[in-house]
Amino acid sequence: MLYQKRRNLLQDEPSQENEGIIKVDLKKRIIRLYGTITLNISAETIDNIQKFEKKHSPFTIEFNSHGGSYEATMGIISNLILCKSQIITDIKGIAYSAAAYLFLCGKVRKMSKVSILMFHDPLLSLDQEESIIQLKNYLDVSVSSYYDLIKLLLKDTKVSVDTYKEKARPEWYIGAQEALKLGLVHEIY
Repeated sequence: MLYQKRRNLLQDEPSQENEGIIKVDLKKRIIRLYGTITLNISAETIDNIQKFEKKHSPFTIEFNSHGGSYEATMGIISNLILCKSQIITDIKGIAYSAAAYLFLCGKVRKMSKVSILMFHDPLLSLDQEESIIQLKNYLDVSVSSYYDLIKLLLKDTKVSVDTYKEKARPEWYIGAQEALKLGLVHEIY
């Protein structure tokens, strides 16, 4: 609930944080994701993942993001899952919501001792006119694929899907030490 209130405030204020920023350091092989993950940020991130993968050497994705579009995030996750290069994910601030799911795609996951992860079930936006049948079909498929994603992302952690379901409602904030105990992160600095 706290997360949704913050998101509502951000959407009412025009700010750089609301836009989302991606910065890429080609020499250091780092993709930095800040703010909102949008379809534009997703497309640029995917382009850079594919460029880095061609070199077949590790690259890092750094986060300081409150999340963003579930659909945009799924595109990035699909590319990360297929990527043959070693992916290092690193939280330098926060990785909330969609950014937390992206963080779990790292083969090596790091976070600073003051960083925070936050998980919650995806939020539904009903700003389009759809029939009840269309909405039911969308929800059935979305819920099924969401839990398939959670199983995939939690496979090398100490968190069960049942624990995740219980804790992520409404929001599950996790500090660095707890994340280490749960196997969500491999290294704290």
